[in-house]
Amino acid sequence: MKETTGKLFKKNDQEERDPEDPTEFKTNWKSIFVITVVAFVGQLQAAAIIPQIWPYMQEINPSLSESLYGLLRGTWSLGIVLASTAAGYVSNKLENTNYAIMFGEIVSILSCVAYFCIELVENGQTAFLIVFELLFGISTGATGIYRAHVAMASSEKDRSKAVGISMFAPALGYVVGALLQSAFTTIKYPGVKLIFGIHLNLYTAPVIFNMILSIGAIILLATMFDGRMRVPPAEIEKQETEEVDQTPENVQYDKIAVGLMIATTLVFSFASLNLSTLIPVYMMAAFEWTSSQSVLYISVVLGASGVCFILFVAGYVFCKLGDRISPRVSLIVSIFFLFLFHVVTFQWPFINNSMVYKHPQGQPANTHFNQSLTFPGYSNDSLVGCNVEYKWCESTPVPNVILFMGSLIISVAVAVPLMNINGDILFSKILGPIKQGTLTGVYVSAGDFLNVVGPFLLTTMYTKTGPRYIWIMEIVLCAVLLLFWAVFYKRMIPYSEAQAKKTKSRASTTSVIIEKF
Repeated sequence: MKETTGKLFKKNDQEERDPEDPTEFKTNWKSIFVITVVAFVGQLQAAAIIPQIWPYMQEINPSLSESLYGLLRGTWSLGIVLASTAAGYVSNKLENTNYAIMFGEIVSILSCVAYFCIELVENGQTAFLIVFELLFGISTGATGIYRAHVAMASSEKDRSKAVGISMFAPALGYVVGALLQSAFTTIKYPGVKLIFGIHLNLYTAPVIFNMILSIGAIILLATMFDGRMRVPPAEIEKQETEEVDQTPENVQYDKIAVGLMIATTLVFSFASLNLSTLIPVYMMAAFEWTSSQSVLYISVVLGASGVCFILFVAGYVFCKLGDRISPRVSLIVSIFFLFLFHVVTFQWPFINNSMVYKHPQGQPANTHFNQSLTFPGYSNDSLVGCNVEYKWCESTPVPNVILFMGSLIISVAVAVPLMNINGDILFSKILGPIKQGTLTGVYVSAGDFLNVVGPFLLTTMYTKTGPRYIWIMEIVLCAVLLLFWAVFYKRMIPYSEAQAKKTKSRASTTSVIIEKF
């Protein structure tokens, strides 16, 4: 096999080679552990802050609509798309991921400043919400390049374990973020007044904590992280190495397999968009929750899902599930569980009870459309139910809350970790021995590109027609994706395995020709 001759590898090439296999780089475990801690900080921030945005909007100004919330979610995704693509390109050029990730942490701190301005500038609440979401999205997108680093800092034989370790970040982030969110609900709104007119309450406490964590992450990146990008050669059987040229310049990965992986992340992101954008709004209205109750109950869902996430990740790290269960099978299972969730929680016409309109919690609710309903003298947090302007509420069935939340927890607990772990593993292996920064940026941003316009379109559709047609779209997309996986299943394999098959096929063809002569 030809050795990679890039500038990055000329100085310390021999030190970085695996002594047991000189054709393979050693896995840089120290950097993987450090970046996992930094990624954990990012996921904790997202888990603690994002679910509270809608309740916070309803607290400070109930007139802020679901469509605006959708616009905010789209702005967040736009930031991710722009930053992740740019981070991949810049990291490839600099052959180092550290700069992009550190930039992301700095922008995270700036997003917190914008968040604090929401309560300080009453006439500019919408503008600062948009600025916060954009900056927070840029931070998320820039730091997301850590996934490319994990892939390139690990050998192919260690890839499943390395990605599994890095997946402890979102797993623990879900749990710790949910626990923090639950703890912060004890700090009632408006809370204790701090400097510059900022208040400490259940909506601002996670953001203050976020700033502290980002500062710690910057220090960690500056002192302990090696962000250099290495191109690990693919593992091909020794007898085949002389026949397959493995330099990064001439690697030809399977474009159909890459395309299906990008399509998979698009559909998964669309389903996740429903879970993160509409589900909080829908549950708050359908199950008659107050803003503070919504924050608490959603944190319970995230916490329970996070515990299951940790169990999955532990299985990949300690029980080698990546070697026992094919990434292809895991991804199919992930898609199926998302499909199943939307089927189980669909607003089936045989369900008897329908959504009720906004009313003071604990008092009789109106079940018929009446735009003139008002409740003077009641605080924003005491009003629950569906918006009085939506006629579809009176004809929209409400599924059982325990069935809904149980299905949500199970689907998130199974689908999210299987997709996050195996999506990264399989995508990096399909690409093979190339610099993966740019394509990883495309892969990460593909789903978020849909999320740029998706939240606004979904929330607009929700305000006009309710959740039913959105659920139908999710069911159809998941079903079509499962069909594509069935058709191209045999092509969804690592680059090294595909090359080995090609080599064996050529050898077999040559043997047949020789026998004929």
